[in-house]
Amino acid sequence: MRVVEEIINEYRIKKYGELALDLKTSHLMLIGGRAEDGIKIEKLLIASKGNFYRYQEIIQEKLLEDYNVDFLDFSLIMGKFLGIYNLYCYIDINKEIRKKIINNKLITKKNVQNIITNNVRDIFTYLASKFNITFNDFKKFLASIYIIHDDYSLYNYPLFFELAYILMGNYLFLEFNNLSNGFIGCEDSIDFFHKMNKSYNFVRKV
Repeated sequence: MRVVEEIINEYRIKKYGELALDLKTSHLMLIGGRAEDGIKIEKLLIASKGNFYRYQEIIQEKLLEDYNVDFLDFSLIMGKFLGIYNLYCYIDINKEIRKKIINNKLITKKNVQNIITNNVRDIFTYLASKFNITFNDFKKFLASIYIIHDDYSLYNYPLFFELAYILMGNYLFLEFNNLSNGFIGCEDSIDFFHKMNKSYNFVRKV
């Protein structure tokens, strides 16, 4: 089975890999075992006809569909924040929170970059307290999140997840409080994301 999977992966990359890179998407988004009813990146790539803005619209439409969770949800959501599509491991983001993030017009690559730049010291101080990194390491990390990765360097990287929680939580807070701009801080952002994600999950599971 492993050999068969490798052959399928090679075929997908050979057939769709160039289009994926043109659309700022890692080859890793194409490979691996996936559920039959799961999101198929190659279908989204083809439907875009090579237009990146249309590709983003198609991804948004897919994430707004009425399904509970998909393995690629987190990776595709972070594409909205960063403007590229890398593969990250699974995080349970319930569908109501997923839809709120995808519908949030404030979340653009430019706005996210501004949030990070304007609050870089606060973000660094928080992350350094958890991961004992230098500011130089932090700058390298920030540069890396805007690069397409065909390796697993960000796949299960705790530093990236913490930043993702900060970004998602902050923008959810702005939306729930009808604010157009601002930063509530790292810990408050993380707490807000987990609180909202948990509360909606609780409603979903009752």
